[in-house]
Amino acid sequence: MTSSGASTPSDPQPQGAIVLLGRPCDNTVAVARVLQDEGIALTAAILADPAAPREASPPEPGIPPWYRSPSPRATRRLLEQLEPDLVIAACYPWRLSARARAIPRFGILNMHPSPLPHGRGPDPTFWVFRNGERNAGVTIHLMDDGLDTGPILIQQVLAVPEEMDAAKLELHLFESGARLAAGILPQVLTGAATYVPQDHDAATYQPAPVAQDWLISPLLPAAWAWRFARGVESLHGPLTVQSRGTLVPVRRAIAWGDQCSPPPGPPPGTLLVQFRPGWVLFEQ
Repeated sequence: MTSSGASTPSDPQPQGAIVLLGRPCDNTVAVARVLQDEGIALTAAILADPAAPREASPPEPGIPPWYRSPSPRATRRLLEQLEPDLVIAACYPWRLSARARAIPRFGILNMHPSPLPHGRGPDPTFWVFRNGERNAGVTIHLMDDGLDTGPILIQQVLAVPEEMDAAKLELHLFESGARLAAGILPQVLTGAATYVPQDHDAATYQPAPVAQDWLISPLLPAAWAWRFARGVESLHGPLTVQSRGTLVPVRRAIAWGDQCSPPPGPPPGTLLVQFRPGWVLFEQ
């Protein structure tokens, strides 16, 4: 199910009303941009925004028109008005009812930043770094009653570049997912697409991270601690290191070594932690 290539803006695309679901974030905006660059004309975009008025707001100026929806019910009402042929969800945080999912005749495609069935859950890129994984992925699947459980249309596994933190990795995955979606939409909109059920026995699920998940234990290798701390820094979570039996909040990792000796006299405002093996210097 790995894509062999994406469409180009010059490729002919079948006609169909396509609505994008998301939230006010860079990832949703990036998906809209990539789809349009790939020649996919969006009818509208609906952003999940609990701070919006009780009913969905009038569309904001732009192409496509952008709506803000305060609830799944308001989203469903908007979809009933727009009558799309297909809906693409990218970063959309709410579960939609069967009634809402039945509005577009080709269903709702969800873009999930993991190679499903591995990595179900709301924040898979955090767990890539927490689990020390070297690969990530993106999956386009049909939305169903479950969370990230619907049959898979297409997916791609990608190596995690060393220079990418969690925020950049997630954006990269959504941009890659938008290209995958653009390449296969002609099949979807002609009813020729094939969906493969997920292997639920092989599924993994991780919930939204809590404070304990941000804790770095000195019993683990310094290479893991360094990569995890640098990877999740952009998420601004409660990063904490266990040092000499005390939990110490830190801001970021600034240096590390695997086998070599740590530098003498760490500067003020830093914390040097010995790992097994290696060491990491943190900024407090």
